[in-house]
Amino acid sequence: MTEIRNLPNDWLVRKTSLNEMVEGFRDLPNSARAEAIRAVTQFASKAASTDELWTFSSPKESWERKCGSSGLALLRDGKIVASHLLAMN
Repeated sequence: MTEIRNLPNDWLVRKTSLNEMVEGFRDLPNSARAEAIRAVTQFASKAASTDELWTFSSPKESWERKCGSSGLALLRDGKIVASHLLAMN
């Protein structure tokens, strides 16, 4: 599991849920879908009952320079306590 250290709060895109993330994998091939579900489920298992699951994405300019990244973040009391990288270019 790849984590981005010191992920800036301004990279947060929107609050999500594990069910919503799993639903988003429905069009992946079976083996990729199973791996993606395993990874996000494992990541979400770190959450405390009051934590929030958010998607994140680096700024548009980073994607244009071929160094963008996106994934999931756990917020606890408004602070990012963990992240999981899902995509990069």
